[in-house]
Amino acid sequence: MDNEDKHACECGHNHSGEEHDCCCSEHEHQTMTIITDENEELKCSVLGTFDVDDKEYIALLPMGEEEVLIYRFIIHDDDDFELSNIETDDEFEKVEDVFFEIFGDDAFEDDEDFDEEDFE
Repeated sequence: MDNEDKHACECGHNHSGEEHDCCCSEHEHQTMTIITDENEELKCSVLGTFDVDDKEYIALLPMGEEEVLIYRFIIHDDDDFELSNIETDDEFEKVEDVFFEIFGDDAFEDDEDFDEEDFE
C-alpha cells in the first residue's frame, strides 16, 4: 500500500476504493503525542475526556496498540494542559467504572481480562 492509499487517520486500512470496513469514515480521529515516563514519544488516538468527582480525565489509545491509557487531564488558563498519572487505587477504580460506563465493555475484545495493569 502506498501513501496515497493511507487515510489521514493512520488506521492502516486501504482507502483507495469507495467501500471499506474502516470506521474512520464515520468520524474524525483526534490524535496527540505524549512523552512517556520512559521519555518516549507515543502517538495516541484520543478516545475522549470525561469527569469523575469534579476532575477531568482523558482516555488515549496508542497507535497500533490495544492498551488504553487514562490520565488526569488538567487544563490551564492559557489553553495549555497537563496530563497527570492517577495516583491511588480508589481514584483508579472510580475512573475505570466511569470509563466503562461511557465507552462500554464491548468496545474491547478481552474486557474480562482488564484490570489495573491495562491502564496507566
